[in-house]
Amino acid sequence: AKALKVFDISENPLFLHGAANVWPEINAPLQRVVLNKTGDLDEMSALHAFETLGKVETLRSLDISGCRLRHLASAQARDATAAECIRALSTLPDLKHLSLRKNDALGPLSVAALAELPSLRSLDVSHNPLGNASAPLLQQLKSLHRINLYNTGIDQQTIFNLAHSKETPELREVWSSFCDFKRS
Repeated sequence: AKALKVFDISENPLFLHGAANVWPEINAPLQRVVLNKTGDLDEMSALHAFETLGKVETLRSLDISGCRLRHLASAQARDATAAECIRALSTLPDLKHLSLRKNDALGPLSVAALAELPSLRSLDVSHNPLGNASAPLLQQLKSLHRINLYNTGIDQQTIFNLAHSKETPELREVWSSFCDFKRS
């Protein structure tokens, strides 16, 4: 029997109405989950979904782009909730690729929480209002090979410094709105 390895419900509001509840029932060695543009999440749904994902020990790639926490009134509240969600993924030993593109929730707390994902190699945080304050926290991601910082509010000099930092020896590709940096 073939085992399910990819679960993609992109642009499907089913996620908001209980899809996270069926994941334990799937009982498959999922390697990739795509929840791109499944809609706006409330805090409890987001936490439940991430806690459920944190139990899929075989997960290697996760795309949760465009799933926003817009109902929370402040950027700080969205950032704190996003940080809790990211921490729930810290139990995944093989999570290598994470896309948090266009979530409008990331900030210093959630970027700091990314350091709890030691196997992470590729990260897309594009189209999130990170700003320069988050850049030093990105240097804590020692295992990153690739990062997309397009439209994050991080200025060109800060991105250049990150791309060439000795703190991130594995970093080979940095994508930004200014230009792309590659190290050989």
